[in-house]
Amino acid sequence: MGRPGNKRLQRALYGASPSAEKGSSVTFTYFSNGRKYTKSRLAGSVVNNGGNMIMGTYPTVGVGLPFLLKLSGCCKPGANVQKNNVPMEDVGDVVVRRVEYRKAVSFISSTTAAEAAARAATTTAAGVLTTAQGAAALTLPLVPTAADIAAKKAAEVVLDAAFADWTAKKALSDLLTARLNAATTFEADYSQTELDRNALVAAIDAFVAATPGATAAAIAADPTVAAAQTNFDNSVSAEQVSLDAFVAIMA
Repeated sequence: MGRPGNKRLQRALYGASPSAEKGSSVTFTYFSNGRKYTKSRLAGSVVNNGGNMIMGTYPTVGVGLPFLLKLSGCCKPGANVQKNNVPMEDVGDVVVRRVEYRKAVSFISSTTAAEAAARAATTTAAGVLTTAQGAAALTLPLVPTAADIAAKKAAEVVLDAAFADWTAKKALSDLLTARLNAATTFEADYSQTELDRNALVAAIDAFVAATPGATAAAIAADPTVAAAQTNFDNSVSAEQVSLDAFVAIMA
């Protein structure tokens, strides 16, 4: 075993033990998967994301910042990060985000013409319905003949058929329009997220290049990086809303 009482070795391997150590809480900020997080740990712990509640994390004593930035993202199962820990795709993204994006693009391509045709058909059906309503609204003579009564009933039958036809065509048109709008919105939000992700990568790269050895806190505090981070976070939130809407309406 060797040096079982070496407290520094124990902390380097496992972090400070909350049940064994009483001390002030230290709050720190770091990047993970392109987002900024703030955490607290007991004074004395030497693992970045540690404490004895998290198993298997690397000690960070003497480890350089570039590795730490990647480590915080790579420790997420399935994560795949770009430079400076801005995420590319992870397991959840591949299963949901990219698959649904491809569905949206395919749906837009295959449905745009059909949706326009459905709207045109609904407009035509609405015109037929209006004509049928006018015919069915004619008042019978005070003393109607058998032909008058038959014509009135025939007009009502035509009206019922026209209404049913318009209702069906409008339902289809409304569904295609709603799905197409949801797909178009999601596609646009997805593209915006990618643009803002690239802008965040560029901002971090530029700051690191201009300020070698900068800490994660310094990178996060840079106004350009902070603005790019805010834009990226907002894009992620907007995309999630449109993704949820697209998945729901396509169900």
